[in-house]
Amino acid sequence: MKRDATQAAHLDRLWLSAANDNTDALAFYQRSGFDLVELRHDAVRAARDPKPSIPLRANGIPIRHELTP
Repeated sequence: MKRDATQAAHLDRLWLSAANDNTDALAFYQRSGFDLVELRHDAVRAARDPKPSIPLRANGIPIRHELTP
């Protein structure tokens, strides 16, 4: 799926990310054939500096990290 979409758009790379609490997005990416390639430790904490409206928790999970499939 990802190869077809990126090739049709003439893209070499597709970059996605999701916060560690977004289990639905992470599951979707993996079902679509993406691999998790990076954990950006505390990336969401840093993102709160310019955007303090980002919640601290969701679904009982502290929102701190960003995963890159």
